[in-house]
Amino acid sequence: MEMKKGFDTTLLLLAVAWAAPPNTNDAMQYHLARVMHWLQNASLAHYPAAIDRQLWQPPWAELAILNLVGLGGSDRWANLVQWGAFIGVWLGASGLAALLGAGRKSQLLAAWACALLPMGILQATGSQNDLAASFWLLGALLLTLKSHRGCGQPTTGGFAGLTWPEWAGLGAMTALGLLTKGTFAVFVLPALAWILVSALRAVRGGQNGLHLFYAVMIGAALVLLLNGPHWARNWAAYRNPFGPAESQTALSNQPVGAAALASNLLRNTAQQLALPVDALNTALEHAVQRLHAWVGLDINSPGFTHAPGSQGFSVRYSDKNEELAGNPLHFWVISVGLLAAVVAKRKNKLPLFFGLVLAAGYLLFSLVFRWQPWGNRLLLPLFTAGAALPGVWLGRCKAPLRWVAAGILLATALPALLLNTARPVLAWQPPPQEPFSVFTANRGYLQFINAPEYYNPWISLSVELKERAPQCQQVGYWIGPGEPEYALWTLLSPTGQERRLEFIELTRPQGAGLNGLAYPLGEFLPCAVLSSRFDYNEDIPGYSLVATHSGSSLYLRNDD
Repeated sequence: MEMKKGFDTTLLLLAVAWAAPPNTNDAMQYHLARVMHWLQNASLAHYPAAIDRQLWQPPWAELAILNLVGLGGSDRWANLVQWGAFIGVWLGASGLAALLGAGRKSQLLAAWACALLPMGILQATGSQNDLAASFWLLGALLLTLKSHRGCGQPTTGGFAGLTWPEWAGLGAMTALGLLTKGTFAVFVLPALAWILVSALRAVRGGQNGLHLFYAVMIGAALVLLLNGPHWARNWAAYRNPFGPAESQTALSNQPVGAAALASNLLRNTAQQLALPVDALNTALEHAVQRLHAWVGLDINSPGFTHAPGSQGFSVRYSDKNEELAGNPLHFWVISVGLLAAVVAKRKNKLPLFFGLVLAAGYLLFSLVFRWQPWGNRLLLPLFTAGAALPGVWLGRCKAPLRWVAAGILLATALPALLLNTARPVLAWQPPPQEPFSVFTANRGYLQFINAPEYYNPWISLSVELKERAPQCQQVGYWIGPGEPEYALWTLLSPTGQERRLEFIELTRPQGAGLNGLAYPLGEFLPCAVLSSRFDYNEDIPGYSLVATHSGSSLYLRNDD
């Protein structure tokens, strides 16, 4: 029965992923926008960008989207990267449970628990990259567990419980995880430390110590081979392989230390514990505030908080928003189970060690990265891996309790499955919002669902451009770093070939580049310019203002 329901859920998520356009804020601002630039330029070279995250953020998920969209000719393929990764992590959770000593029923429960993660369900139909990072983490953990179990025995054609192809696989998964998301590093580091301990045990047990050097070199070579080109592009642009120094500073704790760990651990945990009871959330928020005050910390300390605008710390429950939703039930089950494993006197301590590796990743995340209002989604890789633990523990329970637990997991996941705020299956939105479903709403409407203020002005100005200058093939745009750039591509150049779109500053519309970066396609002289900058009200030499709408403006070159 569980397998049949899981299959039905998979098909429903696939239908939603295919029906919905990419419309998550990050997807609109940089995931899909960078894909369109690459398609247009036929190059991965850095380019002048309105949103510099398009350049320096790790690109693997977008490279996968690039291939699907480029070959398929439509952004309907873009959401399938996350959907495919979601199916992969179900299998990975089941495999982890098996290596932890669980039987078939426990393995199925692990996959079931992973499949019903609210944040996982919400992201499975979109174009973010947290599930892709989760996929690589589970792969690395599978090999780590295999090494731990087999390191004490001689390994034919390998070392420390893994064959040489498996060591290469571990290196490749680590490299691809780093190429997918920056936060992957702190999640995989405890796993790599664990496999190093297993390798040292193998050396102490008489296996060739030189093989440890070979294993490390294989991993390092693959990391450098797969990430090197992207790091080189960043170095050329920013003199930093990971991007502009100011961006790295804005995302990491300043300073890294006990105060940052304590503050972020409290806030990250409170976010996960939020429930659909306002009084409890308010009490939890006040408790975190009092604990901060007790130790003399500012709860919104600028050095430990990355919250653009006026977003301060608060405890809000969400089970339908893919940027904010928590996994409270999974958090409790994993945490309580881990505590039980600490005090239990079982011979199989492997689930305890595995849980401690995940806990170490959670601690490192809080130590290194600033608290963010949308931090719940960044922790998704740990929850997909942690789903193996409820499977192991529930598998030891009697059948009625297992069925009850599976039913509760399903019930808590239904809002995410059916009422995703950006891609709902059911048209059941509260007033004053007009009810809509992903299967009945216009794709253009769905694309602007997280940025409705741009819907009318950008559509209006794009129509104006096509009517006034139908032959215009070079369009410049000047937008801010938090605007849905990808919508301009779908309106003006949906395959990246209809028109050439480039970011410019209106104060220098004829410039050949920006911030030291040249346009990969060479000189750019736009025949039209679209601006959404409210702070720019001047004329552009050589251009005429032909239309405005809700703060956005369209200029045409005078000779056009």
